[in-house]
Amino acid sequence: MVGNELRSRRIRIGCSRDQVAHAIGVDVPTLQAWETDGAPITCPTAVEQVLRKLEAQHDVEDTLRLYTN
Repeated sequence: MVGNELRSRRIRIGCSRDQVAHAIGVDVPTLQAWETDGAPITCPTAVEQVLRKLEAQHDVEDTLRLYTN
């Protein structure tokens, strides 16, 4: 995973840097450095797992919105 992909996925699911950083367990400057390729993503497997979980939650929320509106 590269920083651009991380940033794109975060934006697609509608999460702030603060939300994603908290979910991963890093501070916001670290997440920002990863997104801008200012630092390598030191735990890519963990980041991928968190993003998949957030994406799944986002998909469920979209589905619920579809059926409740």
